[in-house]
Amino acid sequence: MNRLGPFLKFLVFLLLLIGAVVGMCRVRWMFGPGGDATLAELTSAEGRDFKVVQKHNGSFAEPYTLGFYHRANGGEWKWKYLDHEATRWSEATIVWDDAKHCVDIYRNGALFKEFPIAELDEAGIPEG
Repeated sequence: MNRLGPFLKFLVFLLLLIGAVVGMCRVRWMFGPGGDATLAELTSAEGRDFKVVQKHNGSFAEPYTLGFYHRANGGEWKWKYLDHEATRWSEATIVWDDAKHCVDIYRNGALFKEFPIAELDEAGIPEG
């Protein structure tokens, strides 16, 4: 049993070290720079264009800003706020909901935000 004691201590140390490295990699992935990216795009049957765009802020506390861009029939792109304190999104989906006449934004398969088309037609900050 004496010989097994140091081996078990080493094994526990090794497992803790591996866990710490994996944890640090996960934190780096969530908060570290991943660059700017268009995460999702959709063009509706009536010619409206939609995009979810992720931009890296260079800040650990607020690493990413997410914006929703939209335009009607090739017009001027407009921006709507999604999130400014986001961790990195790995997946986004835009779904046109004909029944409710709105656009749904999903993050990793879960509904994140819903924009009624009437709200998009009324407001939005011009891109620039």
